[in-house]
Amino acid sequence: MDQAAAQTTATWADFEKWWINKEGKEPPEANFELYSHHPLFSPAINISNSVIAVIDIKTMMYIYTSPNYPEFTGWSKEDITKGGVQFAFSRLVPHDQAGVVAFSEIINTYFRELPDSQKGYYRSYWDFSVKDDKDKIFRVLQQDCAIKHDTHGNIEELLLFV
Repeated sequence: MDQAAAQTTATWADFEKWWINKEGKEPPEANFELYSHHPLFSPAINISNSVIAVIDIKTMMYIYTSPNYPEFTGWSKEDITKGGVQFAFSRLVPHDQAGVVAFSEIINTYFRELPDSQKGYYRSYWDFSVKDDKDKIFRVLQQDCAIKHDTHGNIEELLLFV
């Protein structure tokens, strides 16, 4: 086994540590209609080949997914709502898991160090592969922006355009 292949195994714990600041907070109740009438979200949901989601970072659960999310990803609504980001992470192809973990460190470190006046302008772009429910692999391009953060600069809610 070559060294590049040996470094591709990443675990959920590796990924999660860069996102969750475990200062006790009750998880929000998922409200999948919460963002439906937002002036940016509603038109964006109708863009072909795109989906939108909002993640509560403390729980790593989706608190919003656009109605076409299951169709786009090939994942069941139940897997998305009950499994959250951990389920999505498990559907990454193994050689992309390590990159997603490394990029998570970069994103969170960079975001925390931004002045508050710049945090609203921050965007990150991801490129990775996932498997649908039939294990068919497809490429994803994702743009993120933090829509909520705490006083320490930790991202609390993350908006995804995929």
